[in-house]
Amino acid sequence: MINLNPSNSTSAQTFCGFTLPPSQFSKSNQLDLKFKTDDSMAHGGYDLSYYSVKPTLVSSRNSDKMFYEFEPIFERSGAITPVGFPSAYPNNTIQRFSIRPPSGLFCTFKMVTLSLTSVADVDNCDATDTLRYKTVIATNDGGDEEHRDSNWILPCIPVSLLKFA
Repeated sequence: MINLNPSNSTSAQTFCGFTLPPSQFSKSNQLDLKFKTDDSMAHGGYDLSYYSVKPTLVSSRNSDKMFYEFEPIFERSGAITPVGFPSAYPNNTIQRFSIRPPSGLFCTFKMVTLSLTSVADVDNCDATDTLRYKTVIATNDGGDEEHRDSNWILPCIPVSLLKFA
């Protein structure tokens, strides 16, 4: 059983069995987690990831979007998931992760699952309606980093051209 109680919340959520709880955001800089086990399951342990994030409301065309800039991840490997995982990706959000492995190592990623929908009117697409990644290269003198856009960009796609299953 996992009991999640964001520090400024009056209600807690409890999850049992094999179902993973969704991603949670605390209401302040504190999130309390309580793990309780019994003897009914053969496997033990858990794997929990956490990130510091500061949500910011940004305006884009005629709508407001919540922008989540996650703190850099310095681990050698791991997994990132959207806010609310395993539930659906929340509407009107932008989430940005920065993966920075230890010095001397490079990054590679494998997209395990990607579920997209199309936009009915391509005129409603803007620069934030894309999936892109950026390569970061450290300078030789240890100074500022150079950012290069990679050639892998998935644009907003109108329904009339392509439909995703």
